[in-house]
Amino acid sequence: MNNIKELLQKHNITIKREVGHELMVDCLFNSCDEDSRQNEAHLYINSQTGAFDCKKCGTKGGFKELLGILGETEKTEQSNQYSPYNYSKYEEKLTQEDINYLINKRGLTIETIKNHHIGVANFYKSRWLTIPYFDEQGIYKEAYKLRTTVENYSPKYKVYPIGAHMTLYGLDKLNKDLDYVIISEGEFDCMLLHQEGMNAVSVGTGAATFKDEWFEALTPYKKVYICFDNDEAGRKGTEQLRTKLSFKCPDKRIFRINFDSKYKDITELHVAGGSIEDAFANAEEMETYATPRNEMSIQELQGILDATIKEDDVNKVVTFLAMLTMYTKDSQLNLMYSAPSSTGKSYIPIEVSKLFPEEDLIQLAYVSPTAFFHDQGEYDESKNQIVMDFHGKAIIFLDQPNSILLERLRPILSHDKEEVLIKITDKNLKGGNKTKNVLMKGFPAVIFCTANTNTNEQELTRVLLLSPETTQEKIKFGIKNRILLESDREAYYDKIEANIERQELKKRIKAIKYSNINHVKVNNWHEIYEEYIESEQVLKPRHQRDSGKLIQLIVSLALLNQWNRKRIDDKTIEASEQDVKQALVLWKEISLAQDLEIPPYVLSFLYQVVGPTAIEHSKNPIVDDIVLGKRLLIKLYREIYKVIVSPKELHNKYMAPLVNAGIFEEIQGYSDGREKDYLLTEFGLEKINIKQG
Repeated sequence: MNNIKELLQKHNITIKREVGHELMVDCLFNSCDEDSRQNEAHLYINSQTGAFDCKKCGTKGGFKELLGILGETEKTEQSNQYSPYNYSKYEEKLTQEDINYLINKRGLTIETIKNHHIGVANFYKSRWLTIPYFDEQGIYKEAYKLRTTVENYSPKYKVYPIGAHMTLYGLDKLNKDLDYVIISEGEFDCMLLHQEGMNAVSVGTGAATFKDEWFEALTPYKKVYICFDNDEAGRKGTEQLRTKLSFKCPDKRIFRINFDSKYKDITELHVAGGSIEDAFANAEEMETYATPRNEMSIQELQGILDATIKEDDVNKVVTFLAMLTMYTKDSQLNLMYSAPSSTGKSYIPIEVSKLFPEEDLIQLAYVSPTAFFHDQGEYDESKNQIVMDFHGKAIIFLDQPNSILLERLRPILSHDKEEVLIKITDKNLKGGNKTKNVLMKGFPAVIFCTANTNTNEQELTRVLLLSPETTQEKIKFGIKNRILLESDREAYYDKIEANIERQELKKRIKAIKYSNINHVKVNNWHEIYEEYIESEQVLKPRHQRDSGKLIQLIVSLALLNQWNRKRIDDKTIEASEQDVKQALVLWKEISLAQDLEIPPYVLSFLYQVVGPTAIEHSKNPIVDDIVLGKRLLIKLYREIYKVIVSPKELHNKYMAPLVNAGIFEEIQGYSDGREKDYLLTEFGLEKINIKQG
């Protein structure tokens, strides 16, 4: 093969960066790098194989395509002689040892080995068995799955070339006249099923990686048999595929192949002398989900969530809708629960999250900013990057003492770019600092729980501020709930999970996840604009972001009832007037806290503790200024909440945010010059009067 570097230099293509075997150049196909920085490029070319992949427009190919693009037409035909895409030449290199392995360890016959074109080649500086992929017409896909025959060698499998577009294995062997298809986990299992005369394909990329684009291949068949490995990954993959099939192909019957506990897969069963035919005859039919058809209102959603979350009607609905936005392309909603300790600020997100698929959630009690990037990402050695893929994810920070991590996540919280490269510092072996590259992909829905009220304005504009309610009724329910839980955990959870409406909501969420609807069109934006403008007395720069959060609520409500919404195309629906009205009702309840940039629990303190006294003072014609001292506020706090608050806690958690919002001013104390009293501003009195009506 020609030297790739020399080939690029010959055509005046600048190599902007080189990491390992990856050469990074400006995209040759689209205007992906028009706005790229000096050392930034999106087309990655492997210096050993010539395989290329643009990380922005997604164009991929191999060495032959690269030659054609560069106009090296006379070398394109020559490259076939040496190209890794010429699968037939590798068949001749099979040794008797390889054949014995395939016969004795894999249970394959000589005829099956030949029919599936298994060969041998040296790739990635190692010797591999080559398994070529073909499409439904039998056309070679110019991609291999490689399998080592060396015991305990890791990894056992690899794809060649790097970045090759993998599809289902065995498409060329399917018989569309049959009424069933088997989906196996590995290529060798699939070959064995073909050998037994069965209609089968394989998910060669792993049990949990069945792609949406592959469902089309299942269209002709009434029955689908899932034949994954008898291990944790296989069982989990079976359940995920069953769920996807239920919503993507609701007309099909789905079966699971169950193995005896001593067999890992269909190959072990066959090699041990077991009957594959009997295994399929005893297949278990799995439950399928009906597509939701009923319209679900906010009130119905509140009722279902009420089973574990009393009161907090707005909070629990908004939290649910925020989590639901993780399944959109770029309309994810971020929340911050800010409240004192023991008020249940993490309880609502935890309980709502139990309705969502566990694999879509990242829940963290506490994590430092650096640890978050190390633990949540996967290291890509070829690009020297930690890659964090947030597509379809919700991140819940259950107890963060400060917002430093949020500062690091600003680009994804504000949806600046779908892929963002950031750099973090870490200690090297010698105790010095070294830089690490972190590539963040996609936008998660983020819920941040904290007791700290000192959050930077830049973070506050990127989230919706919420606080749990602390009413006596809610606390009574919390005590009762805790006693029931600790008395008999099993009975407690069994009762909750037995709730039919709750189970139907779980199914609805999965249906939304697998529906592939990730965009919602909102047509009547003029009406929304007028409503929003009228709701704000004085417009601020932050309202530009807040108006976007209102749209995100509309999007989530439409997503919840997508089967009753106008469908634009396979991935897009249109929001209804009802979605807009319900979103505006929710927004009215939470908008003031966003506007003042103070948590709702502080607003509650203002209205319940300060409000009655302030209004009484304002009616006194003798009083010009309404000044409240700490002692009076502590006394009023105890009367309302029935608990004692310290002067320090009163200031830090309640009065300081109100001072920052312009509700109060700090002045020198009237009775004691060493103390600070709080002067209620005209703006503050206005807000209290509006609330009191």
